[in-house]
Amino acid sequence: MSVNTSLFAWLGDRFTGSTVPLNLLSNSTYDFEITSDDNSYIPERFRIIFRQLVSNQIMTNRYLTAMLNVRNIDMEWKVENEKSNVLNGVEKSEYGVNFCNLAIINPNDTNRSNHIYQWQDKTPASGSNYYRISVTKSDSNIS
Repeated sequence: MSVNTSLFAWLGDRFTGSTVPLNLLSNSTYDFEITSDDNSYIPERFRIIFRQLVSNQIMTNRYLTAMLNVRNIDMEWKVENEKSNVLNGVEKSEYGVNFCNLAIINPNDTNRSNHIYQWQDKTPASGSNYYRISVTKSDSNIS
């Protein structure tokens, strides 16, 4: 099977409002619940969203580290080729499925090509914490 490597796919859950990435090279699973709420079992609940990666929008995230520091988690990430970024969002999930916004960080001087960002989670959950960085471009696209 041939896969277009310039495509990205996400599963959108209209009931929970969550969006999770799908792996186009293997099977993906998504746990969900059906409740007494009519919206939890409507046929239009789920959708697959495809987006084409455009070459002039490439931003490379070189690393993301999260280290426990006493009771906090210190995060650091490096970004290369950061162009036309308006906001960086730090998002967190306890199970790696439903992410919530924790912080908005303005981008550094966008005339430089390499940027290192730092942020501290002062309220980590006990057990596992999953983090991701969202980037909002000047055209309002979020990646």
